[in-house]
Amino acid sequence: MKDKPQLKKTIGFFVATSIVIGSLIESGIFMKPGIILSSAGNSAMAMLAWVIGGVITLAGGLTIAEVSVKIPRTGGLYAYLETVYGKVWDFLCGWIQSLIYGPAVIGALGLYSVRSLPIFSVPSKITKCGSAF
Repeated sequence: MKDKPQLKKTIGFFVATSIVIGSLIESGIFMKPGIILSSAGNSAMAMLAWVIGGVITLAGGLTIAEVSVKIPRTGGLYAYLETVYGKVWDFLCGWIQSLIYGPAVIGALGLYSVRSLPIFSVPSKITKCGSAF
């Protein structure tokens, strides 16, 4: 009997770097500095907020790395949720990411692009809903 074809469990430097850069851009690093600085009050507190956020993000990444070593299956988060919590939570996570998370990220990036690029002329009523950006 032939073995089932499997995906390679290796990732190269270029792909890993691309994933990290894409994640940083997606996380809103270009949208939030002004808000954090105004909320923190001074630059030292703003830097502390960024450092704390970086430590939390690093802890989350290392946690997922540990889980991926313990559950060596393809599928990422979905495979981990299915193994640990069952198929219901795996299914719900997929739908929430498809219906809420993905569109929210696209909407936030679209609103930021419209507000930051001078070639767009958008009435102020449209951009007031995104005043948190």
